[in-house]
Amino acid sequence: MGGVDGLGNPLSTDERTAALWRDFCLRFQRQRSGAGDALRKVLSSDPHFGIARATAAVMGGSFGDPDFDANDEVEAARNGAAEHAWERSYVEAASVAADHGPLWGSVDHWFAHHDGCPTDLNGLLLALIGAVTSVDASRHQEIRRRVEWTHAEVGDEPMVLGLRGMEAQERDELDAAEQFAVRALELDPTGSDGAHPMAHVHFERGDHRAGAAWLDEWLPTTDQEADFTTHLYWHAALHRLVLGDIDQVLATYVDRLCGAGPRALPDRTSMLWRLQLHGLVGPGEDPSDTAIDEELAARTGFIPFAFAGTQVALGLAASGDADSLRRLAETAATSKTPGATTLVHPISLALADRIDGDHSAASDRLLAIEHDVPLLGGSHAQREVFEDTLIETLIRAGRAEDASTRLRARLGRRPSALDEAWLAR
Repeated sequence: MGGVDGLGNPLSTDERTAALWRDFCLRFQRQRSGAGDALRKVLSSDPHFGIARATAAVMGGSFGDPDFDANDEVEAARNGAAEHAWERSYVEAASVAADHGPLWGSVDHWFAHHDGCPTDLNGLLLALIGAVTSVDASRHQEIRRRVEWTHAEVGDEPMVLGLRGMEAQERDELDAAEQFAVRALELDPTGSDGAHPMAHVHFERGDHRAGAAWLDEWLPTTDQEADFTTHLYWHAALHRLVLGDIDQVLATYVDRLCGAGPRALPDRTSMLWRLQLHGLVGPGEDPSDTAIDEELAARTGFIPFAFAGTQVALGLAASGDADSLRRLAETAATSKTPGATTLVHPISLALADRIDGDHSAASDRLLAIEHDVPLLGGSHAQREVFEDTLIETLIRAGRAEDASTRLRARLGRRPSALDEAWLAR
């Protein structure tokens, strides 16, 4: 046995497998393409490598990768080589995750693993996903402490810097967020760890021209096959939307957000709904010829986590499908997924009311959960679409004072041509 992981932790495997494992970790942690293939190479090299088997269980059970059977991988992980305490801790947390499915069901186990191994970046990333999808404010706060702890332990790793940058911009600490982003880009110029918080900093400052220009220059340099790259094209389109460059927004929507796979669905649905809210695309219309109606309909019967459910709701609203929105609401009403009953259910019904023309009822539903929307997770830029929906619905309901109060608050935080146009209405 030999080898170490990317941060010096000993591994219960040979040097060749350790090198393959480091390649997987790099792709997984920095959201590059080919992570699944890299993990399969690890398993082929050493079928008895415990943490690799445990990771495959998470990929199958929590991320839905059809190439990995969660139950088989858990059994292999428990029977595999795991000489070190941190490896056994990881296998235990991964076993719980594979059994529960969505990572919100195993977040406390990942926290326990992090307690004993704060330098394990894979474990931290899985803990973070579990925390932000748990719809639990205390866990959202806890993950910040844990990211800071890991940063103190491992130093300037791009993934950790990116997480710190995202945490800082969520707290409106934009100068700090920019510093973390710049440092991450110094270490990995083509990596999304630095590019993502940088895109958010430009957005939250209302500096859309500089943000669009920066992304236009950076995007061609990064991994074009990575799922997360699609999200950064979404950021570029968001800047262009505010700038009024609608032709470019539509081109990005059609070329980059449509047909990019299921992980791009939230970016696609939220962008299409934004286009409709601002009257740039007609109600129920989609500029793309890549249909998503069947994919959306298939997701009305199960809500893996609340943020995903609300993005499906936005897509159904953009399709003008009030009936499917009510079916989604029925699913949410009896779901055990955190936030399904408190957020997905009222949002789905509000959107259905809006499609039916009952803007007063839609406004009431959205106002009732307005202050709980941050619990959905995601970023402020992603959640802003729900603020947009509320504001536009208030305008349609004739509640101009309520709408203008929210618009003036946003304009006081940063400039926006779109908000100024709404305020003029």
